[in-house]
Order: sequence, then structure tokens, then C-alpha cells
Amino acid sequence: MTPAAQAEVLDLLDVRVTLLGDVPSRKSKDDQVAQWFRANGGVVPTLTDEAWAKAEPVFTGPSAGRPTRPPRLMLEALLHKAVSRCSWRETGEQYGPWATVASTWRRWSERGVWAAGMELLAGMPGTPIPPEEITLPPIRWRGGLIRGS
Repeated sequence: MTPAAQAEVLDLLDVRVTLLGDVPSRKSKDDQVAQWFRANGGVVPTLTDEAWAKAEPVFTGPSAGRPTRPPRLMLEALLHKAVSRCSWRETGEQYGPWATVASTWRRWSERGVWAAGMELLAGMPGTPIPPEEITLPPIRWRGGLIRGS
């Protein structure tokens, strides 16, 4: 059913919803890495030594660009971001400047490095990505059927 058709049905039913709390929001509006995993399999691989050995050639190869921080550290930061769904600024000091983590994500994504590396890590043990969280506030609703003429 199209959104327009849904709206028409709700209008015919005279459905009225009143939010009794704050407007719902997503946990993080800055969740590009988690969104990638949701769209591409849903499991964030655990970066063991074995997993890094499989993926290292992709993340250290020429298409990855000249690193300003160790590639394994940047990969760990991005995997952490996916699982925690934190903002870029909250990635953690242990990974270095958040802007470096963000620019590494952008560079690897644009050059296909990220997708190629994750393809190599597909099937490795990992953490299922949680569904996108939207918490609804308490609501009051009323409705009735409006009879046509």
C-alpha cells in the first residue's frame, strides 16, 4: 500500500495519535558503519589475528591510500563504531583522532577497500549488528469509522 493510500485509510478511520512524551529519535544519526553492516549481512567480524591476516592485504594495499594511523587500528575503530553505534567523536581516544577514523572510513568506502575487506571477512565469527533503535514515547490514540455518503 502506498503512503498516500495509507493516509487515505487512516483519514477514513479518523485515526488521531497524540504523543505523550518526547519525539522519538534514533540512537545515533551518525551511524554509517552500522548501516553498512545492516545492508550487507548484519554481522560485524571480530578482528582476531587470523581475521587480520586475511584482510591485511586489502587494507594495506595501494588502493587503501597512505595511512596516517596503523590500518589495523583504524579497522578496529570502525568495527567498534559499528557495534557500539557511537558517533564519530565518541570512537575513543585509543584509536586516535576521531576525524582520522572518519576520513579513513570515507576513503576506504569510496575506493571499495571497505567492501573488499569485509568480503574477505564474511563468515568469520562476529557480533550481530543490533537493529536500529527507535524508542516510541507513550501515545494516546482514538479512531472511528467515518461513513461515506
